[in-house]
Formats: sequence, C-alpha cells, structure tokens
Amino acid sequence: MVAGDTAFIRAGIYRESVTPKNSGTQGSLITFMPFNGEAVTVSGANVIPATSWTLSGGSIYKAPVSSNSSSSFNQVFVDGQMMIEARWPNTTLDVSHPILAQPAAGSFIDGGTGLSTGTITDPNLPARPDGYWTGATIHAALGAAWW
Repeated sequence: MVAGDTAFIRAGIYRESVTPKNSGTQGSLITFMPFNGEAVTVSGANVIPATSWTLSGGSIYKAPVSSNSSSSFNQVFVDGQMMIEARWPNTTLDVSHPILAQPAAGSFIDGGTGLSTGTITDPNLPARPDGYWTGATIHAALGAAWW
C-alpha cells in the first residue's frame, strides 16, 4: 500500500502485529477500514487455552507461551483482566503503585561495551542453583541509589 490507498478488512479477529511498509502523507493517508461495516479486531494478543494452565504453587499458575515477537515486554490478560507476569517481588495489579525491589546488596563488572555482568543479593530471593537466571531479563530503573 502507498499514500492514498485504503485497505478494506473482512470480519474477524486477527491475532498479529501490523507494521505497514509505507507511510501516508498528511494530505494522502493510508486507511484501514472494515469491509462493509463488518466487525474487525486486530490484536497482538494470543489466546492461551484454559487447558494449558497448571498450578505452579500457592496461587501461582503457569502456561507455556510461544512468542513470535522479538520484544521482551509481554502482558498477560485473564478474562480481559490485566495480570502481572511472574516477578520478584510479587506485586499487586495496580500498575500505578507497584511493589518495588529493594535488594540488600549488589555489584557489577563493567564490560565496556554496554554489557555488564552483575549480582543482586537479597535474602528474600529464593535460593536457586548456579546458572538458574542465565538468560533472564531484568527491568530496572537505575538511579543515584544504585551502583
């Protein structure tokens, strides 16, 4: 599609990300519209069948999830209600007031290439064998209180 084109989308739920190759212009937009007023939903969310969920422990459930996205930022919804992915520390569903981690200690070795190796120590973190967190992602807001 190019500037000025209109795509008419047939009824359905399309579970995919849409990234147009081209952009329209201010005077000549690229338009996506439902065909003949049909109901169209474009959602980047995948459905995880109810039968996929198993009890992990306590009130925590788990399910295998395949992702065709290179993003490490995901969101889980259950019956339309936003959930929090497994994390430390556990928190509430109020994303405006999360419970934040306050590690007891930490250290890092600057790799000089923007990639560093670090250690976070906290007695509230459950003991895990060496290598358990290899490949894990840490989302951190670092500031003056961090080293």
